[in-house]
Amino acid sequence: YYRVIEAGEAQAGDTIALEDRPAPEWPVSWVFGLLIAGEGKREQDAVRALRKLTPLAVPWKRRAAELLA
Repeated sequence: YYRVIEAGEAQAGDTIALEDRPAPEWPVSWVFGLLIAGEGKREQDAVRALRKLTPLAVPWKRRAAELLA
């Protein structure tokens, strides 16, 4: 799973390299479970912590806020 930070062009054969992993304790599977798969209803503390992550995209922060409402 990738997030576009800077617009540009990519094509088949281009190399994608991991440059930074700012929150390794938050694997995509855990974030997905909290925000999409329903685990967030049971794990409110985790959703609160997730919402504070700086690198998390704004739409996902909004989704976390919805789950806490």
